[in-house]
Amino acid sequence: MTGYIQVCPVLNRDSEVALYRQLKAWILGELERGAWAAGAPLPSERALVAEFGVSRITVRNALRELVQEGVLRSAPGKGFYVADRLSFALHGLVSLSALARDRGLVISNRVLSAHPTVASPALARQMGVDVGAALLHLVRVRLLDAVPVSIQSLWLPERRCRGLLDEDLERMSLFALLRERFGITLARAESAISARVAGAEERQWLELEEGAPVLTVDQRTLDADGEPVELSLSAHHPERFPVSLVQEAAGERGVRVGMAARDREERIE
Repeated sequence: MTGYIQVCPVLNRDSEVALYRQLKAWILGELERGAWAAGAPLPSERALVAEFGVSRITVRNALRELVQEGVLRSAPGKGFYVADRLSFALHGLVSLSALARDRGLVISNRVLSAHPTVASPALARQMGVDVGAALLHLVRVRLLDAVPVSIQSLWLPERRCRGLLDEDLERMSLFALLRERFGITLARAESAISARVAGAEERQWLELEEGAPVLTVDQRTLDADGEPVELSLSAHHPERFPVSLVQEAAGERGVRVGMAARDREERIE
């Protein structure tokens, strides 16, 4: 424990405050005084058990609450780390690639699926096309500095971006491709934000534990003529990619929060 804990506090076993909450408060106090920098590892569970003379369950309860609150992040098999606490302002017309560059981060993609499909009634309504119209469907994991932060499923009208699936979609920015190769000018984005428990595939790719939450951002992007260009459903890791909202009073700008569950479900039928 040398280098981690300078003074070993004594937990009050006669207090009405649960031991794990006392341990949690101590960790928060250490973070406030700068004992660990963002991204730094915490002492191991075993080390904390030995240092404080408490059970592993007590330690795990304290660490679990701090993870749920976004103070710490867990790395399966490695331990717990101080969360970076980076926050990305939601701006539908700015790609994650651009946001990452502004933060000095390296963005990459892992394409899980990329193929033609046809519009279901729900997709046709959202995309402004006929039922059965040709669409392109892309599923990818987004990574920042090689760390997975989100998984995204998106649809585009095939007639407007033929040949898109032949591009290097793991390296290139989708928004940049739409603009530079296909001449599509993005003018407006409609976004809806919610949260739910992560599904099995999301847990696998985002390295989450069972029961962990994900932050969802559903977005429809339109061109200057008001025609839908892209429909995307994204699930973000709540600790690695928190999202902040920037709202403006001018014009029709704003964010729709809490899209009706029926509308969200129909998008992927």
